Amino acid sequence: LKVSPAMWAAIVFLCRPYVVMIMSWANRRDRMQLIDMFYADRGAFALAALGAIPALLLIIAYIQRRPSGGPSARRVWRHGRALLLASALINMAIALWPLFNGSFEISHLDTAQLFASVLITYYVLRSQRVKDTFDDFPEYVEPESEKDDDDW
Repeated sequence: LKVSPAMWAAIVFLCRPYVVMIMSWANRRDRMQLIDMFYADRGAFALAALGAIPALLLIIAYIQRRPSGGPSARRVWRHGRALLLASALINMAIALWPLFNGSFEISHLDTAQLFASVLITYYVLRSQRVKDTFDDFPEYVEPESEKDDDDW
């Protein structure tokens, strides 16, 4: 099964710290401008980057998702739902952190992050397509041995 557009949207959203970082590096005048725009401080960015690691592992496993893919790619892909859920839950915790940090003020970006993370969690838990996609990994095919000229 191919990864659905909705699933790609969820993965890209969960990997957004790395997307923002790459886009920020492309700005030669102020390499930290985009990071500063989307994250309150460097600590928040670091936490978001850590929370994105499970989703980033899925992109790496997807790149190796072929019959010759190794056992680590198969293991990561098989646990894809759990990895997406972990990343979404970490995103929720990061969005709600100001409530526990004492500031009791959640920004509009944090609210959007919380809402999107809740939607992703619901989608991953309820979608049969997501379950089927992560249950599907191309079977390993043994390469045919060299045929002798006598087999003609």
